[in-house]
Parts: sequence; structure tokens; C-alpha cells
Amino acid sequence: MQQYKCLFTILLILTSGIVFAQKIEKTKNFQVEDLKSKKTGISFRFWIDGQIIEIEQSAELVYTGRIINIAEEQPVDPYSQKGKSAQPYTMYFQINELPEEKVICAFEIMNAYKISDLPDGKSVPGWNREFLDGYSYMTEQNLNGEYQEKNYSNPSRQTDLQAATNLMDFYAELKRNLGLGRSFNTFFNKLKVGCYKTERGGYYLQCRKSKMYVFFYRLLKKKNKTKKLPSIKNHLN
Repeated sequence: MQQYKCLFTILLILTSGIVFAQKIEKTKNFQVEDLKSKKTGISFRFWIDGQIIEIEQSAELVYTGRIINIAEEQPVDPYSQKGKSAQPYTMYFQINELPEEKVICAFEIMNAYKISDLPDGKSVPGWNREFLDGYSYMTEQNLNGEYQEKNYSNPSRQTDLQAATNLMDFYAELKRNLGLGRSFNTFFNKLKVGCYKTERGGYYLQCRKSKMYVFFYRLLKKKNKTKKLPSIKNHLN
């Protein structure tokens, strides 16, 4: 009987932080729920590179949330499409439900950094929107019927601004506590070999390589690194 108790304890520990992963689906027109129509409760959505994080607190204090991994398939040669009429590409997405304790944790992080009070990037004095590289972020929130959408371009390159620092610290905490990196990598590594657009509103490409390509790339990289290492004999001389 004791061994079953130990087994149950181990399983409880292993599943306490689990994210309930769903199958990967595909569509030509990906859409999320319109938060503007909500009248009660708190809804928050965070758009980042390749992911959408949604957390909700109902008026009855029921906590729900999910991580949505998303990638848009791109042609092998993007330049071959130049001059042609735009066409919708296949969007791959995966909705991972979050357990209640993870949603509560996300709300605590959001409150700690006062993200719901953070003004839009355009309203922050000194915010530079001229950068063409780096990532852009977007938040949507509905606080008891009051909806707001806020955009932030390249906050990681504006560490002299407290608002930008708060946003990036919030993202880092969210990423660590919700396992965002692991969630996206697990999703992305299940896609077929090819290139995908992952940045919202931009054109950041991530390419999924074949296992054989990765193996030989790592092997070649390891050999080159070994060749560059100076010998002990040269150091002694």
C-alpha cells in the first residue's frame, strides 16, 4: 500500500505544472474570440512571437487560460511570390489549456508588473517606434466591460524606459512560469519540414529542418570548434 502512495505522490508532483496539449490543427483563416463583447470579469491576451497567451477570471472567480502556439506556412522561396497577388497560407495552431494554478500565477505576475495599467507604446514619452528589427508585442484586455488594445514595438531595445523594462520583465516571468519556450518548441518540432512566419504583423521566419540536416550541421559545427581549439603544447611554449 505504501508503494502506491509513493507512486501517487510522484504522479501528483509531475502533473502539478502540466499544460494540457491538444492536437495541431490547421486553417486558412485563424481567429480568436472577440474580447470587446465581454461585460464582466477580467480577460487578458498577450500576443508574442509565435504564441498567444490568454487568461480569464470570471465574475464568479473561475480561472481559465490557454497557450496558443501558431505558425503560418511560407513558400520555400518567398521571393518567388513577389509581384503575385496575396494568397492565404496554411496556419498551424495548437491550443494548450492551462491548469487553474498556472492561470492564477499568470494573474499574479501581471499584477506585480502592473501590466493592465501600462500605457500604449505611443503614449509613453520617448518611446522610439523607428526600429525595424526586434519583436513587437500586443496586449488586449477587458476589465469588467472596458476593452483596451495596446501595442509595443521593440521594447527589448529600449531598456532606458521603465515601461519597456516592465513589459520585458513581465514576459520573462511569464515565459519561465508557464514554460512558453518549451511549449512552442514542442509544437514547432512537430510541424513538417519548411519555413514558417511566426511574428504577428511582421515577417520573422523560422525554418524547421530535417533531422538529418540538424545531425550533420551539429557534427560539422563540433568538428570546426575542435579544430579551432589551441593545443596545450602551444600554451606551454
